[in-house]
Parts: sequence; C-alpha cells; structure tokens
Amino acid sequence: MFCDADHVSGISAPETAAAPVGPKKRGQSAAETADKKNKGSREAIFMTLHRNPRIPPKLRHSHHLGFLFKHKLLPPGRGRLPSYELFPWQGEVFPLRFLIFVNFALVSSSCLWLGGLALLAPLVPAHAAEMAPKQTLDLTRLNFQRSILETSLSPLKKHLSELILLEKARAEAHDFAGAIEARDLRKRLEDELERLDKELLLLQTRERSIEASLLPDRIQLPLDSAVLNGVRRDGGSLTGWAKPGASAEWQLSKLPPGGYEVVLRYRCSPIEGGSLMVQEARFSLMADVETTLKGPQERTLGTLKVTDGSGPFKITARTVLKDNLMQLLAVYLVPASK
Repeated sequence: MFCDADHVSGISAPETAAAPVGPKKRGQSAAETADKKNKGSREAIFMTLHRNPRIPPKLRHSHHLGFLFKHKLLPPGRGRLPSYELFPWQGEVFPLRFLIFVNFALVSSSCLWLGGLALLAPLVPAHAAEMAPKQTLDLTRLNFQRSILETSLSPLKKHLSELILLEKARAEAHDFAGAIEARDLRKRLEDELERLDKELLLLQTRERSIEASLLPDRIQLPLDSAVLNGVRRDGGSLTGWAKPGASAEWQLSKLPPGGYEVVLRYRCSPIEGGSLMVQEARFSLMADVETTLKGPQERTLGTLKVTDGSGPFKITARTVLKDNLMQLLAVYLVPASK
C-alpha cells in the first residue's frame, strides 16, 4: 500500500524534523547511510502523528497508531521515489472496523455541511420578501411628510398676500422704511415657499418611485368589472363590437401616475378586425386589431401615460370591418419601469 506522505491526516513531516545524519564515515556503505536517514524520518513522522490534535487521545496512545513510512529507493541513477510504503509498527495496522468508521464519519460530516448550505438557500427569498413591508413603511413616512408640507403651504400663502398688501399700503402712505421692511419679509417668504415647493416635488417623486416598485409585473383588469356599451360578455370574453363607438370601461384602482404598456389578449378571425382607441383621463392611444391565425394571441398596443391612477380606462372601437372587432380575452397594464 502506497500513499503520499504529504496527504496523510493533513500532516507533512518537516525536513528539519529528520534525525541529523553525520558525515559519511570511511567504510560505511550508501545503504547504511540511507537507513539511518530513513530511520530519523520515520521517528519524526511518528512523533508528529503522536502529537496530532486531530487524532483522538485514545488513538494517539494506542498501538493502532503504530505505523511508519518506509522510504523506497530506486536503483542507482534513477533518483528517489517520492512515496512511502505503509507497514505495521508493533505488528498491527488499523483494523477494518476503524477504517470503515473513519470513512463513514467523513462522508457524514460532508453531507451535514452540504445540508447546512441547502438550509441557508431559502433565507435569500425570505429576505427579499421582507423588502415589501420596509417599502410600505417608507411610503407611509413620505406621505406623512408630504401632508405636513401641504398643510403648511396655505398659511404661508395667506401671510404672503398680507405682506404684499402691507407693502403697498405703506408705500402709498410714504412710509418707505416700513415698505422696505415688508418687502424684505415678502422676499424671504417667497424663498421659503420655493424651497418647500422643491422639497414637495422631491417627496412626490420618491413616493411614486416606491409605489411603482411595489406594483406587480402585470396588472390585470378583470373583464367582469367592465362597464359595457354595445359589447356583450360571451364565455369569458368580450365580443359583439359591432359598430364604432362600442366600448368597455374600467375604473383604475389607485395606480401611481406614469407610463403603462397596454397588452391585449384577444382572438380575431379573418372576417373580423378594425381599429380601436385606448384612453385614460387625458391621454389616448390608437392601434389596429390584426388577425390572429394561430388562436388567441397577446399584443402590446403601446405605452399609455396615466395621469389619474384612480380615473377611467376605456377601450373604444373606432372602425369595424364587418360584424365584430374582436373577442377580447384579457387586458393587462405593464408598468414601464418593470
């Protein structure tokens, strides 16, 4: 049995630990010199193993630890083989039960280590799931700060109007010193109002950013809640868009203002089709309804700017080719920030 001495129990016998070999005496053969050197190396390796803290104390003082490494010599001119032969010390080696136990312990510890890594994996999604409450708390704090600023604007504006009238009255009364004093107060108040206005705009921007991050990837408008005009429900779809002006309207539920991609899932036969208009409180979007030859398909009509997140959202038929514009199956709004 051969093994590399540098990889046994993670211990390497230092070269300085070998017993010193004196200069070769006259008449001493090379084999005797090598035996003395190998004997010193074996004793150093044994002492290193004997003091190894990784080996249990009972084994360190047991005869089962009694094994050394016998250095192999190559024929002259071939050099020295960097390996060692394991042979018994005091006539015994590790018993088979002990070797099986060591292998089982190593395999078990490796499995436990890998199992620990596997248990740590679910912590990442859990930490990501905790981000929503934190963002909700930040949103509440921003709303509170914004309400305070909006509340303070009205008395400041009222005081500014009073200073303007006071400045004018003192100037007409030739009280120029008082007019100058009122003017200085007015300018300071105007600067303060400008600062509050910028701060309020910054809070609104941060608030909209957090609201957009809390939105799902897709916002579906339920067909059951649509208010229909010239359109009918048929088996989970909106159909019967028979003439221009037929429409389906939804009420948005507190969406943050911004851009949203309008995605329709519909079915359109070769004899159906036309054009439609999607509109919110102020802006609108035009698109054509194309034929779907491979069954229901999803199509992105474009990006619609939503100014009122609680306002109406309406789909209206502009032109109809024959009897029906389409069979509408689903309506999605995708935040442009996603």
